Amino acid sequence: MNPISYYIKSEIELADQRKLILLLYSRAISLLKEGIKFLKEKDFENSHKNFSKARRIIVELLSSLNLEVGEIAKNLQSLYVYMMKKIMEANLKKSISPAIEVISLLEILKEAWENLKLESSLKRENNKNFVI
Repeated sequence: MNPISYYIKSEIELADQRKLILLLYSRAISLLKEGIKFLKEKDFENSHKNFSKARRIIVELLSSLNLEVGEIAKNLQSLYVYMMKKIMEANLKKSISPAIEVISLLEILKEAWENLKLESSLKRENNKNFVI
């Protein structure tokens, strides 16, 4: 196993749920950007491969949702389904704009999860400094 694959594998194995979601968002964004690059180069085989991998990540995110948690999970479900359709559209129609839209949505979600992680870290830090 090469060093990069080993690093990624160890990151995934040691990741908490938030970090894993961030890794999945980052990877999907990267794959979509690669797919767009290949589309622009008229390399349809590699654009298809990248779009398909990004779609599988969204499928995995969708399947991991706990819909009993509430409205946020249901909204994410709708958003993930929408993203999967847009990725399929980009792939089938050889169109960049649906992929760009999905990248924008994923970047918004990624930023929200990063802020959630930062907020959680700040709360833990504040609780450490709290003395009764």
